[in-house]
Order: sequence, then C-alpha cells, then structure tokens
Amino acid sequence: MSPKEPPFTKSLSKLCWLYETLDYDVSECFYYVEPVKTNFGTYSIQFVLLLKDICGGIDSLLHYWYKYKGGKKGKPKFPDYYGHLTKRKFLGEDYHAEINMHKGLWLTKNPGLIITPLGEWIGGKSPSWWEEHQKIKHQFGVRNFSKGNLKNTLYSLGAFYLLLHDEWTRTTSPLRTEVWHPRCRW
Repeated sequence: MSPKEPPFTKSLSKLCWLYETLDYDVSECFYYVEPVKTNFGTYSIQFVLLLKDICGGIDSLLHYWYKYKGGKKGKPKFPDYYGHLTKRKFLGEDYHAEINMHKGLWLTKNPGLIITPLGEWIGGKSPSWWEEHQKIKHQFGVRNFSKGNLKNTLYSLGAFYLLLHDEWTRTTSPLRTEVWHPRCRW
C-alpha cells in the first residue's frame, strides 16, 4: 500500500523543485570549494544566498505541516515544529511522513564525510545551522557574514532533503540530488 498523497501536494511539488535547484547550485560550489571538514568555515556571498533560500524552503515546508496538523500559533518558531516531526504519524492517520532525525547523509564528492543535519535538533533547541541563518537574516552585516559558510549550507541542504524526502515523496517522485551519495537515499 503506498502512502496517501498529502493535502498540500501542489506546494510540496514546488518545494521539491526548489530543493532540486538549490541542490544543483550547491553542487556547483564544489568546483571552487572542496567539501571537506577543513573547508567548513569557508564563507561567501553565494553561501549566504544559498543558506537563506534553503532555510526559507525549510520554513515553508514545516509551516505547511504545522498548519495541517492543527498547530495553534499564527507564527510558529522553529522549535515549535519539533513535536510534530518526532511523532511517527505527525500528520494524522491519512498521511504518514516519517522523519529520521538521526539519519546520516554522505556527500557524493566526499563519501567519507557523513553529516546528520537534524541530529542536534533537540526539543526547544534549534540546530546551530538554523540559528546561524537567523543571525544572517535578522542581523546581516560584517559580524555575521561568515555564518554563510559551507558547513551551514550543507547542513541546511541536508535537513531540507530529509524533511522533504519523506515516505510519500520517496515512493511517488524521489528527489534528484547531485550532493548526496546514492547509499544514503534509502
């Protein structure tokens, strides 16, 4: 039995398209910055822009889920989504989106490097890449420019991939990716 289609499928398909575009853009950055831990602190305006777009997509996706589940806050903050993500059937009986918060992703260009982008998201504490994105978004300037770096870009892209690539997406239209190694694609 295949999973039931979520009620916000049109929006979801647009977010899949956004993900695939951003995934390609991140993979293009690997021509200039090798994806290794020693380069995680490398920052640029391109990483700032990618981080903002990726996190905007994540925020939209989480907000759709939150509204569908019946979340009460008009403007939920990132930690407000956590309880909905960690429940096995957080979207009700009809639509089941299973999110593995500890799933590791391997990079295509560096399969020895494994990241767990949602692993540090515990209860009311947001992941560091989200907090760094918030600093860029709300206090952009010289002091926060370096937060638009390779590490935050990769971790946020990985989180977007995991959040978007749930059971329904995997079985109906799997996401194309240039960044993540095939062995981590379920």
